Amino acid sequence: MLPKLADRINKISADTIHGASWLTRQATSVLIFAVKESRAETVEQFIEEVTSITSAVARARPGMVSIANYANFFLAQILAAGQQKDLAAFKSYSMAKGQELIKSSRQAFLKAVEYASAIVKDDDTIATCSYSSTVCRALAVAKHKGTNFRVLIAESKVGNTSYGEATAAELAKHHIPTEIFADSNITRQITKASKTLLGADAVTASGHIVNGTPSLQLAQASGNRHIPMYVVCETAKFDFFGHLGENTEPGFDIVPLSTCTAVITEKGTMKPDLVTAYIQQKNEEMTQIFSQRGFQPL
Repeated sequence: MLPKLADRINKISADTIHGASWLTRQATSVLIFAVKESRAETVEQFIEEVTSITSAVARARPGMVSIANYANFFLAQILAAGQQKDLAAFKSYSMAKGQELIKSSRQAFLKAVEYASAIVKDDDTIATCSYSSTVCRALAVAKHKGTNFRVLIAESKVGNTSYGEATAAELAKHHIPTEIFADSNITRQITKASKTLLGADAVTASGHIVNGTPSLQLAQASGNRHIPMYVVCETAKFDFFGHLGENTEPGFDIVPLSTCTAVITEKGTMKPDLVTAYIQQKNEEMTQIFSQRGFQPL
């Protein structure tokens, strides 16, 4: 692998600032760059090279399944055109498909944000935790529509970092009133909330959401008080290929999908049972595409 390619992949692995949606688009950009810089001399060599690099990108952030999903989507399109004989045309096709995936990712993000903004009503008090660019954008859109609400934010401290403070700083740019509280006070503070809104790094086929600490505690407190809890994310964060087990990276929680009122995606609002059914359906579709060409999903 070219050093500049390895460097770009390593930057994705080490990034602790950006969310999964942004990093997924960066990862797809790396794949486009790999195609552009390819030194393959035949179509067969090109497919082998792209498969290897795509596999490395898919493994860059194990906890962010959207990166692996988009790597699989990209590779599936390459394999679908594997009968192409003109290497230059094949490279152009591959780069165009990568650009389409980036555009699709942006559109999915914006649609999910728009749908999530609609659940925020006047005089709501929204509880949240961790940091999610999707949640922040949804709340900003709701504010720009003229909705008056406030946000309670758990400090979400992991090590020396307070992700709740990062959320509050982002919402302050849109003049959204916020209140940060200690993670130890979730049970008391949740009584002030009318809704809970969380992001997600992943949603698993086994019926769980992976999101930053203290998402599990906030979800449980919301359920105990019968406060509706929504999760907003693109379907690209659904774990179609079973990348995640029951263990997560430090600083993340596994939250039962059953604690959610609904998951809000670019396809609309999904009840928990529809989410798991959709993951299974997508898994079957993608597995068939790969098996027809003698490959396994990454």
